[in-house]
Amino acid sequence: MKGQSFLKSIQRLVAPKKNELFSRDTIDKLNMKGRVVLITGADRGIGFETVKRFAKSGAKVVGTFRDSEKGYEALKSIYKDYPDSDVELIKLNLLSFNSVNTFVTEFQKKHDKLHYLINNAGTLNNKFMHTINGYETNFQVNYLSPFLLTNSLVDQMIDSADKTKKGDVRVINLTDLRFTRLANMKNYTTKFVNEEVYWNSEEIYEPRCNYFSSKLAMAMYTKQLVKVLEEHRDNDGFLSINCVYPGFADTHLYDRVPTLRPNSYNLKKYFLDNFPTAEDASYLVANAVVSGNGTATVITAEAEPVPIENFYDECEDPEDLWDRTRFWIDKKK
Repeated sequence: MKGQSFLKSIQRLVAPKKNELFSRDTIDKLNMKGRVVLITGADRGIGFETVKRFAKSGAKVVGTFRDSEKGYEALKSIYKDYPDSDVELIKLNLLSFNSVNTFVTEFQKKHDKLHYLINNAGTLNNKFMHTINGYETNFQVNYLSPFLLTNSLVDQMIDSADKTKKGDVRVINLTDLRFTRLANMKNYTTKFVNEEVYWNSEEIYEPRCNYFSSKLAMAMYTKQLVKVLEEHRDNDGFLSINCVYPGFADTHLYDRVPTLRPNSYNLKKYFLDNFPTAEDASYLVANAVVSGNGTATVITAEAEPVPIENFYDECEDPEDLWDRTRFWIDKKK
């Protein structure tokens, strides 16, 4: 699918009314003292910029990093810009379920509350590689480990919520709507994300297909988590769960696959004058955290929030994926 037809397909899916976002000035003046924000992948890119948004607001911000040196440099930079902020970085390696469990234990020892979880960290690998748990890297980092992390923290978020307020606590999952192009990719089937034989196969591996499939899986998980919490935890909206699509932001995500970097596409003549920066994306994420009461939607800068199910095929089964994912994780933990 070429850029122009991809744009048209997205335009058919999103609402016609432009999203009413808080201005940057409003976001920069937020007072979030007493709120706890957790942001994965906080040492660079969108995650790093998002940490700065909330550091300025007075919130307690916990960011995660994988590389100790980069984490240290990120923290030093944040405190240089915001010396009165309350920011802490904790190591988390999404390539390992054990690291996720260790992180959750450490986080919960230090913090009684969690109001906002932003699943930002992601990867895009050109070569097929297995994690220590035996799963393809893109799929584990972008989907399996965030699934485990979120499910491990959701009870703490529920306990932190004011049940009388819609969206008092929120999960934000960054996504990439280019997963809507999967149907045109070689080896893709609507069973791809639900069957390990597809996404964990070196023989049919194609980096874009696995990356976009992991983003599709995360969108389906978002929808199913809303359903599970409504049915089993009486969540009537006090915990909202949404996806955010920041657009074709040019970040370090594409370092290993430069042909997928946004500026490698001939997209500007179709619909973009300027590609969003990590800073631009961070303001959209901040908007998703502090505005609106919807849940199970995709939030973009271009249109009002759209139901997640508008973006995937009816035959793709979030409930089945939920059950299978729990099995995949449990057998490797």
